[in-house]
Amino acid sequence: CALPIWGVMFDFYQTDQSFTPSGSNFKVPLDSLKKYTEEEYFVMAKTIEPRFSLWQEYGFRKLVEDSINTSEFILKYLETDDHRAGLVLRNLAFKIGYTMGNLFSQKLKLYNVSMQPSSVFNENEVAYICYLFGETGNPAGQEELLDLTYSDNIRIRTAAVNALGKIKRDTADIVFGERVSKRLSELVKENNGSKIFQKDLAFAFTNYRMASNIAEIMELMKSNYFGARFLAAEDLNSYGNDYYEFINIQSSEDFSQNRAVFHSLLTSVRNMPEEKFESFINFSSGFGIFYDDGIQLYLIELLNKKAAESDNEGFKSRMSDIANGFQKSFPLKVK
Repeated sequence: CALPIWGVMFDFYQTDQSFTPSGSNFKVPLDSLKKYTEEEYFVMAKTIEPRFSLWQEYGFRKLVEDSINTSEFILKYLETDDHRAGLVLRNLAFKIGYTMGNLFSQKLKLYNVSMQPSSVFNENEVAYICYLFGETGNPAGQEELLDLTYSDNIRIRTAAVNALGKIKRDTADIVFGERVSKRLSELVKENNGSKIFQKDLAFAFTNYRMASNIAEIMELMKSNYFGARFLAAEDLNSYGNDYYEFINIQSSEDFSQNRAVFHSLLTSVRNMPEEKFESFINFSSGFGIFYDDGIQLYLIELLNKKAAESDNEGFKSRMSDIANGFQKSFPLKVK
C-alpha cells in the first residue's frame, strides 16, 4: 500500500477551532495591590505580549507617576541593547520630559566639568543621554548640549547636534541662537564626511533659522546623502527672498555637476516668485545637467505646477511651452 503524501487530508475531518481571543478574557490579570519594585515596573512596561498588556500599562503608569526616581533609575539602561527597553525610555521621554531633561542637564554638566569624564559616563552613555534629551524637548540642558558639539567623539557630537535640533528652545534668546548657528556653520565647514552627521546638521539648522546660515545650508544640499539634501532644500524654502538672493548663475553652476544635487536645488526654488524663477530656468538651461532625463522629468512636473499656480498668462504659456518641449522626449505623460 502506498504511503499517503505527508500532511494531506490528515485533519480534513477535524472540527475547526477558533483561536481568536474574545473581549479582554485573554489578558493576564495582575495584582495591583501588591508592592512592586522599580525594576519590576520596568520589566512590566517593556513587555510586548498582548496578553500581558495590562501589566505593560500598569508598569509604565507607575514609572510615570514616580517621575523623579524613574529618571534616576533609567540611567542604568543607557547601554541597553534590548529594543523593548529602548522603546520604554523613549516613551518616558515624551511623558516625563521635564523631569528627565532637568536630571540629564545636571548629569551632562557633571560630565563636562569632570577631570575624568569617563568615571561619570562612558561615551555611548553620553550619546544616548543626548538622544533622549532631544526626545524630551526640554531646553534645560541646551548649554551642555552645545558644549558637547566640541567632543572628539563623533557619536556624541552627532547626538548633541540632533538634540539641539529637537529641543523647544526660547526663540527670543537670540544670543543662544546665534551661538548655535555659528557652531553648526563651523561643523559644516569641517566636513567630516559622515552622512548621518550631515543629516543631523541639516535638521538642527531648522531650529535656528537665521539668514546667516543660508550659505552653509546650501552647502549641505551638495551632500551625497539624500537625508541631508532633502532637509536642507526644505529648510531653504522657508527663507524666501533671503535665500533667493543667493541664487545666480555662478552659485547654481556649483550644483550642476550631479543629478541628485541639482534636483535638490530645483526643490529648494519651487516657491520662488515667478520673475526670479523664470530667470533661474533661463540661465540653468545653459547647464548640461538641465537636459538629463531624470532632471527633465522633474522639471516637467515643476514647470506645470508653477504654470497652474500662476495668474500671469504670459508666464503660464512660457512655462508650459518648456514643459511640453521636454514632454516630447518621453512616451508617458507627466502631470
